[in-house]
Amino acid sequence: SSTNKSADNVEEATVRVKSEMDDLQKCEKELEKSRAKLKELMEKEREKQEQLKAKQEAKRAEVAKEESEASAELSEREKDVTELQDERRADKQKLSEEERAHEAAAAKASLETTNLQKLEADIEEAEQNLRKYRRAEDADGGVYNSKSEREPCKESAHSPSAGQKCEKSGVVLHRAYAATMLVLATALTM
Repeated sequence: SSTNKSADNVEEATVRVKSEMDDLQKCEKELEKSRAKLKELMEKEREKQEQLKAKQEAKRAEVAKEESEASAELSEREKDVTELQDERRADKQKLSEEERAHEAAAAKASLETTNLQKLEADIEEAEQNLRKYRRAEDADGGVYNSKSEREPCKESAHSPSAGQKCEKSGVVLHRAYAATMLVLATALTM
């Protein structure tokens, strides 16, 4: 009976060990399945991470490209602004020079108008002087040779030179014309 009991105990222990080994094998198979599933999930997660990383890199590259293009466009616009400012400065300078040239031309025109008015006044005065001398010399209406009415020359500042005849010879007229030309020449050289 004690051997029986021992054999029963061994048999019972063997059944329990066998049951436990079966449980252990089931657990190992489940563990294997779980490991395979975990490996599959980890592979999927790694692929997702790589895809996410690739998307982020692509996004960074796109942002960097956009920044580069924006920077180039900004640089181009700044260059355009600088060129426009330079053109504006050049235009202002040209306008200023043209205004100065216009003012100088207007001043010159004003001076020439003044000189012309003075010249016209001088000519008018010379004409009046000439008329006065003509009237004094030509009181009888003209200069002509007449044997019957010869008047002796009067001594004056406008007396004819020694080689000229002493009749109304036009010396005064010649001197008045010369004086008028002298006034004109002087006025034109101003």
